[in-house]
Amino acid sequence: MTLASWQEVLWEELDAMDDLEQIKVTANWIEVITHEVSPALARRRRAKIRTVLAQEDMDATKLAETIGTSTSAIRRLSEEGRANERRAA
Repeated sequence: MTLASWQEVLWEELDAMDDLEQIKVTANWIEVITHEVSPALARRRRAKIRTVLAQEDMDATKLAETIGTSTSAIRRLSEEGRANERRAA
């Protein structure tokens, strides 16, 4: 599923609801996204960065260039991922 298609599904589902239901559902979705989905996505991103950087042929600069971000962001996220791993252990 592409980014555009999941967004289309979200909006179609919302559009199918009456106004009052949309108000309730959007409040719930915002709560879930803010407190559950966003933090989980951030943890996954940091963990995947750690996984990719552990590959023999990869470093922070190469990963940053590959995904179009800065080397400093990759290093910071990797360190945050390392801290998460320590807390989980």
